[in-house]
Amino acid sequence: MANVVYQQCQVTLQAERRNVEALLDRDPSDELRVHLQEIEDALRRIGYGDFGTCEHCKRKIPDHELGHAPTTRFCAACIEVRRPVITSAPDVE
Repeated sequence: MANVVYQQCQVTLQAERRNVEALLDRDPSDELRVHLQEIEDALRRIGYGDFGTCEHCKRKIPDHELGHAPTTRFCAACIEVRRPVITSAPDVE
């Protein structure tokens, strides 16, 4: 059975889906479409029982992280590993 955080995330995601769908009617931007897909994916993970599991390391994502970002697919450690390294541009003279 899903815990309270998962249930709260599901309610939040469903409300966000309705909001994004309404926005898409006025602004069919790629950014909104991507966000809607992320929401749909998170709701699907809840349905399949995979919600809250890191897709990379398969560890449980802490509830406080899910509460802040219910569409997240990775734990904080794996996000850090996956984040691209940003280097400063070389000085050009």
